Amino acid sequence: MLDVYGSSQPPERSAAPGELIRRQRLVQRLIGLVLCFGGSALVVASGVKAMLSITQGLPWTGEVPLAIAGTVVVSLGIGAGRSRQLALLLGGLSRRARKRRAFVVAVVAVALVACMVGMKLSVGSVSRYKRLLGEGGLIEYGQVLLLAASAWCTALIAKDCFRRLGLRALGTASAVASFGLAFLVMEELAWGQVLFGWQTPEGIANVNAQNQTTFHNLDVFQSSLDVSFFLLMLALLIVIVVQPFGSYPTSQDGLSPKAVGALLLPPRYFWPLGLVSVLISLFVASKGAPTIIFNRDQEWAELVFYLVLALASLRGYILLGGMNRSAE
Repeated sequence: MLDVYGSSQPPERSAAPGELIRRQRLVQRLIGLVLCFGGSALVVASGVKAMLSITQGLPWTGEVPLAIAGTVVVSLGIGAGRSRQLALLLGGLSRRARKRRAFVVAVVAVALVACMVGMKLSVGSVSRYKRLLGEGGLIEYGQVLLLAASAWCTALIAKDCFRRLGLRALGTASAVASFGLAFLVMEELAWGQVLFGWQTPEGIANVNAQNQTTFHNLDVFQSSLDVSFFLLMLALLIVIVVQPFGSYPTSQDGLSPKAVGALLLPPRYFWPLGLVSVLISLFVASKGAPTIIFNRDQEWAELVFYLVLALASLRGYILLGGMNRSAE
């Protein structure tokens, strides 16, 4: 799903193809590690919650599905780190490989919509559906995984810009972005409260819409949160569709704005993901179909948004491997 080359013409030899291959393999291992870590976190979290329930005399069997899901995610992570098919998907450099990645992105977008619809039809009640999308659910853990992968890769981009390419401005921006993504990870986990289930301090609970240890759920932000997220998603979709950098930067481009733009911006074939996120956030913000799209469906829009961030940062890290400081 990572657009390494936007055309059938490979970059010149000075673009360090060996470094590209190394990074493609590293990205595959990263995907496997993130899945393994995330699955392990699910298992640990389910165990902690089960023990807390037992000590409070409450039923604990509700945590079993979470533990099973965590085990499945760990298995997927092990398989991803070793999969030849995933390696071919990430490492293919031809136009045909790019089309395969575009097809996979479209399939993922359709699958996410199908999961949302299927979950609504299967649970039988709106309240139960909203609980499934609530704090500590699989959707939230998926968001955390994607944000963690984005933060990690963005930090690698910052390191590469400072140490190898001498792109201090881009390195600084990437470092700031990495810290921002790490902050979002902690916000999604309510700074550990989602994992360990502590009580929200009274002073925070009184001004927090979800009674959690978070900043983005403070009452002062609630009136504009949905509209702001919709505008952010719309801006992202516009950037994806109209951005002028559709091809891989060659050594002739040097470290030009075109080359930097090709690194930073998601490719045009990400548009199905952007469209899904825009449509969901539009209905949530406008309350245009309250019996079909609920406020909690914003979690799906956030998941898609974080998926775009993760894929774009992984793609950018690979592309940086094909650039040399000597090309300036």
